Amino acid sequence: MLKLFSKNRNIKEDQQLLFFYLEKIVNITLAKTERGDNQSVKEILKDLEYIFRKFWQLKKDNPDKFEAFLWSKDFLENYVQPIERGKSLIKEDSKEAKSAEELKQEAALLLSFSAETKVKGLTQFLESFKKIWECSFRCDNDEISRCVIDHLNWLLAELTREPLNNLFVEQFLKLLHSITWKAIKSSEKEMNASVFAASIYWYIDIVFNRLRQREKSFDLCYLELFNDYFFSSVRCIISRNQTSLFNNLVSSLVDRVTVTLYYSGKIWDYDFLIRQSGFEKYQKLNEEYRIGDRIERLDSEKDLHTREKLNKWIEKFDELKQILEPNFNKEQKKKAKEIESEIKEFVISQYKYNNLLEIVFAIGAYCLFKQKPDYIKYLWEYKQPPDSDASWIGHNIIPSSIKDVINFYFRKGLFERRVDFLEGHHGSESYYKKYLILLLSRIMQTIKPNVHDKYEQIENYSLPKFHIYRLSNLEHSIDELVGIAKDIKGQPDILGKIGFDTTKIDETFDEKLIPFLQSLKEKSQEQIGDLQRKQPTSPKKIEEFKEQVLKGFSETVILRNIFKHYKLYEDKTNEKYRGKPERFGINIVADKAAFFEEWHVRYGDYGSHDGTNLASGENSYILEKIANCCKEVEEIAFEKILEKFSNLSEIVIFAVNVNLYRFFENSKNFKPKGYKDNPQLKIRGVKGWYVFKNQYIPIFEVYERKTDQQIMILNKSKIGELIQYSPLKEGDNKELKKDIFYMNVRAFSENDDLMNEFLKKPPEWLKRIGGEDKQREHLEEKILLHIFERFEYNKSQGFEGYLLRIK
Repeated sequence: MLKLFSKNRNIKEDQQLLFFYLEKIVNITLAKTERGDNQSVKEILKDLEYIFRKFWQLKKDNPDKFEAFLWSKDFLENYVQPIERGKSLIKEDSKEAKSAEELKQEAALLLSFSAETKVKGLTQFLESFKKIWECSFRCDNDEISRCVIDHLNWLLAELTREPLNNLFVEQFLKLLHSITWKAIKSSEKEMNASVFAASIYWYIDIVFNRLRQREKSFDLCYLELFNDYFFSSVRCIISRNQTSLFNNLVSSLVDRVTVTLYYSGKIWDYDFLIRQSGFEKYQKLNEEYRIGDRIERLDSEKDLHTREKLNKWIEKFDELKQILEPNFNKEQKKKAKEIESEIKEFVISQYKYNNLLEIVFAIGAYCLFKQKPDYIKYLWEYKQPPDSDASWIGHNIIPSSIKDVINFYFRKGLFERRVDFLEGHHGSESYYKKYLILLLSRIMQTIKPNVHDKYEQIENYSLPKFHIYRLSNLEHSIDELVGIAKDIKGQPDILGKIGFDTTKIDETFDEKLIPFLQSLKEKSQEQIGDLQRKQPTSPKKIEEFKEQVLKGFSETVILRNIFKHYKLYEDKTNEKYRGKPERFGINIVADKAAFFEEWHVRYGDYGSHDGTNLASGENSYILEKIANCCKEVEEIAFEKILEKFSNLSEIVIFAVNVNLYRFFENSKNFKPKGYKDNPQLKIRGVKGWYVFKNQYIPIFEVYERKTDQQIMILNKSKIGELIQYSPLKEGDNKELKKDIFYMNVRAFSENDDLMNEFLKKPPEWLKRIGGEDKQREHLEEKILLHIFERFEYNKSQGFEGYLLRIK
């Protein structure tokens, strides 16, 4: 049969022969299994595994033949081969020809729906193992059923040693999962060892490297896929009341998981190794690269609970390695390689262990959902039962202190907890929160008061230095968690089944848990305030803010654009200014957090909003100046005003806060902007034209908060001019000039002179906050924002304009 995998043979015939031989082998094996000829069956299973390994070796040795064996005939010919050769599905000169990229997309789509029917070569092998297992399970042949699962696990372990095998790995996981469900659903008898292996052991043994050497460990790219199938199997165990399986699951998680704690602190061996190279060399490297600080930071980072954190740790370690390795001799390099292997094994095992804790937490929440308090009790008490006379070894899979629970739960946001369960229309979030309260109340029950009747562990609890998003999540979760705690307190029957002392429920919840939760809210608020005071502003954010100001200003300003268009604008911003006009703009104390790289509050288009306000203020100022120069007329016929002008081509109309369609609803002379025969005028604010005596008069629409509805009819050649001056004052930093504006963002916490200036002569709003310490704390959370421009509107001596107020 192994000859089928050799080169220079007919692939199509070999594929058919392979499937034929597999079917014959399976039929023989089934008969031997039913007769109880276990020794022969075990030998055949070894041969099947060996054949599969030879088949899989083709992936490297002869990829074309591997593809031919792997895919079903129609899928191979229609998708795989055209993609591999870069050819289209149909003839190249056909109008219906498809690109290789289109074929890849189609193939991926088809695979996502029905991979089993396409990966025929693989599924034929798996189907062979499945049939033998089903027969052995039906015949109560425990030895063979366990042997089948062992072979599947060994092969699965091989596939997970290298990346890019996701499709094939998932087929193995689906088979193990289907075996678990079938065994549990179809039989009332006690589960045999094969079901333990199919539902539980494969995860622990493969993920935690119990089946292979360190240098060929489980590739983390499959961890999420393994999590999904493992948790699904656990859900089956719990929902089907498989108590023995559940108990075996818990004991396996505590006793079988391998976490290399003995390599903790191994990173310092690197420091010791470089010191052996000589004090002077070490001192020189340390001065340049801060070797000791780098190692200390790496050693202190133990909470590797996300792939991103793990990758960053390894990246920083590799940076250290790049620095030190050129300074090692041959023997030291050999030793350094050993140390590196041990260090990485440790940090990766920590990541996998933290991942396991997430799964165990989800298991507890699911038990709560399925109303299995006795399962929760077993989960909590297996490692160290309350009546035990000894302290048992094994891994802690249940947080055992306040610190552990809070650190674990709040280190991730809701959507980062990917181990989830959704059954029917039910969600999992509420059960996570209830389970959190149960974990905390379990610990609270063990806390005793001191001689002064104080619960020191609770009162002296110090909140970890969480990321700002986690702090915000914690702060906004407390009120809901307090409500959940009160609800759970009212269910003494369930608490008793879990293992709580029901005579001390009031003490546990009212005196300990609820006050503790409320204190967490205060502590999180204090830490958020402390972060806001100490965190520096980001130059990048400040620059982005300034760009947003300019964007918001340019999108809202109207009148200056009209002056520019009609060449009534003079730019003197690059000249040193000496004159009367004061600066015009924004002078406020605002939140410093708007200029942080990261913060829990989103300020959105904060700068754009300020730019819009500046533009609106400028529009209002200029409108008011022009309005004061206009001759106000009664609401007479609109065209009678137009007749007052000697040159109709010089007229422009400003409609302030006016609905033009309503104002001109009885006039056929108003032509909205969209009419195709209208003249083209690319100025912001133009909304249409008024045709009078064959002259198209432009109408500009402006909205202004302070003014009622009014129409201004103006002679543009006699309207006057707008002069833009430099926004800088004497002594201002020229780098703070941005376009026509002076923009300065100064944090009080970063500017002692500014802080002292305000504290020395505090404005009334600052005095109301309290004494100097309170004022200082408040200002440390703030910035002083200055955005100024300087311009002047000069009325023309022959100004001609009329103002019509709309009632």
